[in-house]
Order: sequence, then structure tokens, then C-alpha cells
Amino acid sequence: MKNKHTPPAFRKVVLLFRICAVFLLGAGSLFAQETANSETDYIDHGDEEVVDLPVFEVKSTQGGGYVSHHAMSGFRSRKELLDIPQAITVVPRDLIDDIGQFRNEVDIVKYAAAGISSEHKGNQPHMRGFRSNVILEDGVWDNTFNNGDSANVDAYEVLRGPAAVLYGGRPTLAGIIVRNTKKPTMNAAYMVRGIVGSENFYRGEFDATGPLSESLFGSSAKLSYRVVAGIQRDEGFPTGNKDDREMIFPTLQLEFPDTVFRLQGEISEQRTAGVELGFFDNNFMGSLYIGSDKGQNQLWKEKWSEATFTRKKIRLDVEHRFNDQWNLHVVAYRNIHDRRDFDIRPAGNPNFTTMTWAQNYFHNGSNANLSVFSADLVGKYELFGLSHESFFGLNADRLSIDGFRSTYPLGTISLVNPAFNRAKPVLPANVNDSTSDNIGDNGHVSYSHTLNLIDKKLSLVAGFGRNYVNNRSYNLVNPGPPTFEQTVRETTFRLGAVYRPVRSVSFFVNNSSTFLPQTNQDYLGNFLASTEGEVVDVGVKFNTADERIVGSITYFDLTASNIRVQDFDHPGFWLASGKQNNKGLEIELAVVPFENAQIIATYYKGDIKDVDTGLRLNNSVNDTWSLVGKYDFKNGPLAGLTLGGSAYHQGYRLQGGALGWPGWTVVNAFASYRVSASLQFSLNVENLDDKLYSPGGFNVSGYASMGAPRNAKLTATYRF
Repeated sequence: MKNKHTPPAFRKVVLLFRICAVFLLGAGSLFAQETANSETDYIDHGDEEVVDLPVFEVKSTQGGGYVSHHAMSGFRSRKELLDIPQAITVVPRDLIDDIGQFRNEVDIVKYAAAGISSEHKGNQPHMRGFRSNVILEDGVWDNTFNNGDSANVDAYEVLRGPAAVLYGGRPTLAGIIVRNTKKPTMNAAYMVRGIVGSENFYRGEFDATGPLSESLFGSSAKLSYRVVAGIQRDEGFPTGNKDDREMIFPTLQLEFPDTVFRLQGEISEQRTAGVELGFFDNNFMGSLYIGSDKGQNQLWKEKWSEATFTRKKIRLDVEHRFNDQWNLHVVAYRNIHDRRDFDIRPAGNPNFTTMTWAQNYFHNGSNANLSVFSADLVGKYELFGLSHESFFGLNADRLSIDGFRSTYPLGTISLVNPAFNRAKPVLPANVNDSTSDNIGDNGHVSYSHTLNLIDKKLSLVAGFGRNYVNNRSYNLVNPGPPTFEQTVRETTFRLGAVYRPVRSVSFFVNNSSTFLPQTNQDYLGNFLASTEGEVVDVGVKFNTADERIVGSITYFDLTASNIRVQDFDHPGFWLASGKQNNKGLEIELAVVPFENAQIIATYYKGDIKDVDTGLRLNNSVNDTWSLVGKYDFKNGPLAGLTLGGSAYHQGYRLQGGALGWPGWTVVNAFASYRVSASLQFSLNVENLDDKLYSPGGFNVSGYASMGAPRNAKLTATYRF
């Protein structure tokens, strides 16, 4: 019988250690039959059990294959993945290049990380059934509205489950994606790349890095640089769905023996045709409507429809090593992001009686300014004969967004033979004047501690975070006090354990929490309590000594409580009484079945539903799988040739009621040929069977994204 008076936090600790005890007993039985020699061999390598890369080591994943054994920045540490008590995936540069996707970053990550699916165009992933639109860049929140680009990316990391202890109130319920950028090196290297593809796709990339001075002003300081740039012209799929980009990422790095200063910048612009306007047939339940090729190919809008995203970023990193035990990392970051929509949007659902569709001209703009300060202090030390690691974190950011929005009727178009000859409306002179300013302040302090026991085979992790959020809005047309203001203070926790009975296997358990402030109010005028997320992960990670089999299996139980529900006793108001849950399984496997071959496979199965009603949640995906494989010919007449393929499956996505997106599977192929040590040609073919499908969207009646038809891209890469 449960003691109702036992504090909830204490019950969590008891549950966690009960699970740990089961793991210890089960693992002991599982490996009891190992020979004495293998156990002795493990103990002899005790100093290698926990591998932490040097704090200033800049090591690219380029050329390292499909498997990376260390976290990059996702846990404020470069530990071995086997020593982290949480499900985490690293997507290295080699895999990014082989996949060959450029539309958005989610379309890259979903091939390597279990349970990732796209919601609609842009970086809007779903993880473990919940929307997770938070992208971090090198461990710091990145306010990105557009699709993102992989040109300056060395690797992606996917953290599953709440991570508020590490990252405060920004992380979502299911997890986050971390974009790790390319860094300068003291080894000179240059790369130029040209890509030509279907539907007038053209893309060029340039990457240069190397030393500027190996002894700056006669001192021990080393100065290096990196410049990454790219340009893209793409008429898109459908043809009207353009995606044009220009970008440059300059970086300077000044390195002393114990301190590194790194200054990064970015200037980029992306121009698209706006939100995709696909829709399903007349019952909105079948497949994409293709009654007019012209309409579909033109995205059901005039070519002047456009959304523009520009970004200017500057970031300063300072990393200092006090001694062999203590390191400090400080970040100051400024991001200016502007968005302008001159877009055509639906004014309602398509009318299959009159075979017409009413549309609006949607004029929208925002000016976003993000400032971030972050400081991490990490120490590793011995105390009372035991190995400890302490992490102290501080983060403060302010996001200010002023903007405007207006909508104008644009008339109707034919669903059978649309003309697309409407002129762009002439708007009032003051249409671009901002009408509102929204400011969000976030503060976060945290502490996390790791204790290593039993010859460093067992690690226990505990941590907490204290979070402060203040959101307010101002009317710029009638200046005055805030028209809206909300202050939230929340405490989050993280508990975990890792047990490595042998070098190649670790069992882990994780119990962590996060929160999301809610802006709705109850009938008394009070803001609803924050949505609270809590997860229990139980899993095993493995990495054989010869690294031929690497993977993880994770069972998760994720609950979101204080979900807003309608207050039927007080119409128009809300209650924070709902609860949602998702239990499921994630499997990730990287295999080298024989020499020169690599295979990556993922599988996700969830069961996300409302706890009270048992009904599946809207806009949810309960199953995905992916497969990537390649073979490198090292010898003989085919030496230098690589052949590979990939596949991705997304199960049925429920919109609500009887509406939703049918499940789909897309199969791709790629090949490359290395002419010399410097020159390589690659060919990517997407959607081999030319399947018509929609990966997702806002709804199936006017905002359904359209999957790319069969298309090809030819790439030439020269390194020197």
C-alpha cells in the first residue's frame, strides 16, 4: 500500500534506486559467465572506462564514418555516450553528406535518430509524439524561424526527454536537437562543392580553415580562422516552392595554453514561396488532390508570393582551463532575425461543389532580437576516495519580437484550371509599421553532480535547476503599460544512473523534468499553472570492442500534466487539469556486417494519448523507422566507388477525428566515386518509386506539405 503522505520527490528517488537495483542484479546475472580473463582485461583498462576528450580539442566528425562515440555539447560534456544516463544520438558529418538533404535539418536528423518526424515545412520536428521546435546551436538556444542549413554543421545531436536542468525553460517536453558548428583548426584545409539537381536546383559551398599565426606577436598564442559560405537556387517541389539561400559563417579563434577565445558570425538569407498549400481530395481523407497539375506545381499561388528570412549573428565563446580538474565556458550571443511574409494563404477550405478556393493575401513581419549569456563551470575531482564531477550552469536570455500582421481578401482560384494572374496588392504606406512588441526574459541556474562508484562501473547523477520566466507584451500603436505580463518560477530535477559491467555495455536509467509556461487564464483571471513534463527512461547501450555493433534500446514513459482543458462551467476559460502520456520503445543500431560496409537502423513505437479519455492525441505519429546503408569499394577495379541507399517510414499522423495523413515510406539511393584524394563525385536520387505523399502540415484541408517527387542531385567536391 502506498503511503499518501510520502513526499513525491522521495518516492521518485526510491523508485529510481529500485530500478537501479534491478539493473545491477540483472546485469550481474547476465555477465556472470564471462571469463576471468575478460573481466581482468576490463579492470586493467580502468583508466579508459570514462573517456573525456580534452576541453580544447577541436575534432571534426568528418571522415569518421557513421558512428560517433562522444557527446559533442548536448550534455555540457564530451563524455562517451555509454556514460550518459539518457538517450542521445550523434549524427556525424559523413552521414549528413551521404543523406544529401537540403530542405531542412529535420529531414537529415530523422534518418539517424529514432522517432523524429516532420510537422510541416521548416525545423518543426516531433519527438516522442510531442512537438519539439527548439534548436540549440553549440549548446545555446538558437532563435531560427526558417529551415536551417547544414553547410556550417559538423554534427547534430538529439537529446530525448526533458532537459530543463541543463537548458532551462526553453527545452520542450520530448527533447531537443543540437546543431554543432564547424570550428577553426591549425591544419590548413579547403573545400569547394558544386551541386546540380532536378527542378533547376543549383548550390555552391565553400569551406576554408587554417592558421593565421602560430605565435601571435611572439607569444604562445595561436590564431586560426574558418570561413564557410554557400549559395542556393532552387525552384523546388512543386515547381513554385522555391528555396533560395545565401549564407556566410566567418570564425576567428585565438588559443592560449589554458584559454581559447572564439568569435563566430553569420549573415544569411532564405527566400521561399511561403507556406505550402497542398490539400487532400474532397473528403480530406484520401490522398493529395491532383486535379490540376498546374495548381499543384505552382503551389496554388502566384509566383510573387514569398517569405523572406534574414539573420545576423555574432557569438563570443571563452573557454578557460583553471587546472586539470576545472574548466569554465562562457558564451555571449546576439542574434537578429527578421521575417517578412508576402504570402498567399487560404481563406477557408477548398470548395469541391464550385471547384474554387477562396484565398487571402497575408502580409506579416517580425523583427526578433535575441541576446544570450551563458556560463558553465565543470570540475572533476577525487573526494573521500571517490571520483566526482560537478556542473554549475547559469543562463540568461532576452527575446524581443516586434511585428505586424494584416490580411486582405484576394478572391478565388479555380481548382480545375487556375489562372494565377492576380496582381500583388498595393498596400497602405504604414503597413510595415510594427503594432506590438513581445519580450521574453529567461533566467536559469542549475547544479548537477555525478558520483562514480565500484571502480567507476557505476555512476549516479543528480541535479536540479531553478528557472525564471517573464513574458510581456506592449501595444506600439497606443503606448502604455504592458497589455500582457506573466511571471513564472519553476524548479526542475534530473536523476540518473549508469552501470557498465563490462566496457562494451552500459545500462542506464533517467528521471528528469521540464516545464512550459501557459498563457491561458482561468475564470478568476489567473494564469494556468505551467505544463509539467516528466520522463522515466530505462535502457541499454552497447559498443563491441571492435566497434562492429553499436546501438541502444530505450523504453520511455513520458507524462505531461497540467494540460489546458476547457472550463465548461465558465465558457471561454480554461483549467490546467489535463494529462497526456506516451509510453514507447526506441531502438538505434549501427552495424559493420563486414569490412567496408556500414548500416544504420532506427525504430520507434509510441502510444501517445490523453490519460483521462484514452484517445490518441491530435497531430501525433506513433511509429517510424529508418534505414541507411553503404558499401565502400577499397580495392580492385571499383576502388573509390561507394554505393548506398536509405529509407524512411512515417506511420499514420492523426490530425483529429477521422482526418489525418496516411503513413508513407520513401526509398532513396546514393553513390559516390573518389577520383583522387582531392576530387569526389556523388549522385543522390530521392523517392525512387516517385511516390505521391504528404509528410505533414497544419491540416489536410489547405496546409498539407507535399513530399518531393523523384529527383536527383549531382555533387562535385574538391578538397585541397
